[in-house]
Amino acid sequence: MTDSAITPKSLGYRMPAEWSRHSGTLLSWPANRETWPGERLNRVEKVYADIVETLCRFEPVHLLIPDSATEVRMRRAIKDRTINAANLILHRIPTNDVWVRDCGPIMLKKTGTVHEFQGDKKMTGTQQGSVAGTGTHGGSTGTSEDSPASDAI
Repeated sequence: MTDSAITPKSLGYRMPAEWSRHSGTLLSWPANRETWPGERLNRVEKVYADIVETLCRFEPVHLLIPDSATEVRMRRAIKDRTINAANLILHRIPTNDVWVRDCGPIMLKKTGTVHEFQGDKKMTGTQQGSVAGTGTHGGSTGTSEDSPASDAI
């Protein structure tokens, strides 16, 4: 196999299904005014506050926040909620909008190992049970043995 033919799939990696057992949920807080014009942003933030409140009762939620203005809006939306703060992990990461599978990190799995792969870049890292990279991406869709290392989130 030539170097140009090496792909994650050819190395035995797969993308876990959304319904696979996992150690947490990765969400992106809505912020794009083109997607959510006018009052739609306010309405969708209430829905996301419901989602975050519910998920945080059961598992960690890694929430992508693109900027400080969005963080202020998010905190305002959840301030009167009953949220397990230990399960809400914020990550200041630029996003396009809420559909994380379109603009967020990609999690791949291979026999208990999670690596990050983006576009035409080669996979980085060989850390078993962690998200490889520089710590700019967070969350894990793997099973509990695939929990991200603390410096990766």
